[in-house]
Amino acid sequence: MSVSNLLNKNFCDKLVQSSSLTTGHNILVTDEEGYIIASSEPERIGSLHEASIEVIHSGQRIYHDRNAVRSLAGTKPGMTIPIRDDTHVIGTIGITGAPHEISQYAMLIQQFTQIFINFQSQQLIATDNQYKMQAFIREFTTYTNYSQYQDSLREKAYEFGIDLSAPHVAVLLETLPSHQTATPQDAAQQRRQLLERLRQHFSARQDFAAPSSDSEYIILASMAGQD
Repeated sequence: MSVSNLLNKNFCDKLVQSSSLTTGHNILVTDEEGYIIASSEPERIGSLHEASIEVIHSGQRIYHDRNAVRSLAGTKPGMTIPIRDDTHVIGTIGITGAPHEISQYAMLIQQFTQIFINFQSQQLIATDNQYKMQAFIREFTTYTNYSQYQDSLREKAYEFGIDLSAPHVAVLLETLPSHQTATPQDAAQQRRQLLERLRQHFSARQDFAAPSSDSEYIILASMAGQD
């Protein structure tokens, strides 16, 4: 089984359960190889949903009736629709029932899933950028005249639009511990808000602000035009 990073297992489980309760039809989600990763019929999880293979290859939704499913392993009469990321099909959604009963539900579930997939994709990109920022910060803060790989540090800086040959002031900002008890989600939200405020304040083209830990931030404040 091949589960895309964008197809969160917990989300897929919740999707099929809530969708099945709402529509009164059985719902399943497959991975990009056609294997069922979530289903309102738990005994089907892990088995091949053969109708999904054609949908994955064609990128088109398909209705399969009683005659069609006789030659499709692990498939019941209903509709199978693709789940896409920006470039290709990463899985499918299957819903059982007659066309006139399920078509409106199938499209609604597909649209809801695509909204989540797009959100997941944006989150992964943001997380990847965060790791790159922190790697650059670690290199930058430990850099000395004796450090190797100076070109590597300059290349990383260039990715963020920073010219290290231009004058900057480096600022270390440390947040004070809060006396209020906050959930991890609230704390993460507060850190995002603080970082956003810092970037609004240090908004010159050569400015750079990024977290170096949960309580510390590094700011490279551009001194362009000054000695």
